[in-house]
Amino acid sequence: QSMGMVQKVFYYHVGSAIATVLAFTTVLVCSILFLATRREKYDVAARSAAGIGVLFCTLVLTTGSIWARGSTWEQWWLWDEPRLFTSLVMWFMYLAYLILGLANVQDRSRSARFMAVYGIISYLTVPIVYFSTRTMKTIHPITVDLAGGGMRPALRLSMITFGLLYFFLFLLRLRLEMLSARADTMRQRLEDIEDARLLNEMKERAL
Repeated sequence: QSMGMVQKVFYYHVGSAIATVLAFTTVLVCSILFLATRREKYDVAARSAAGIGVLFCTLVLTTGSIWARGSTWEQWWLWDEPRLFTSLVMWFMYLAYLILGLANVQDRSRSARFMAVYGIISYLTVPIVYFSTRTMKTIHPITVDLAGGGMRPALRLSMITFGLLYFFLFLLRLRLEMLSARADTMRQRLEDIEDARLLNEMKERAL
C-alpha cells in the first residue's frame, strides 16, 4: 500500500517466478524420464520447457530490477544481493542449455543424453535461488505484507494466471516441436528416396 504504482510490478514478478519454477521443474522431470526410457518425446518436452522457462526468468529479472529501482533500494541492480546474483546464474545456466540444444551434432541420441544430464544439474540452481534469502544476508524481502484490501486475491490470481499461461505455452511449443521433428523425418525420407532414385539412374546408364 505504501509503495505506490511500482508495487503493481510485484504481481508480474511473482507470477513470472512461479512460471519459471514450473518450467525448470518440467525440464528436470522430462530429463530424468528420458534417461530412464530413452524416448525422444521427453527430450523434446524438456527442450520446449527450457525455452519458456528462460523467457519467464528474463521477465523475473526485468520486473525485479524495475521493482528495485522504484523501491527503497533505488538501484537497478545490486551484485552483492544473493537473490539477484543466484537468479542471474540460473538464467545463464538454462540459456547455455538452449544454446547447446541448437548445436548441430551427428549423434542425436548422444546429444540428448548430454542435454538431459545438464538439465538435471542445472536444476540445482532453483533451490539455491529459493533458499538464498533464507540462508544468506540479504535485503530482498522474504515475506511481503499483503494486508491491503484486494492485494492478496490479486496476487493469487496472477500466480494462477501465469501458471496456466506457462502450461498453454508449453503445450503449444511441444506441439510445434513434434511437428518440426515429424517434418525433419519426412524430409530425410524424401532425401533417401531421391538418393536411391539417382543411384538407380546411374546404374541404368552404366549398363
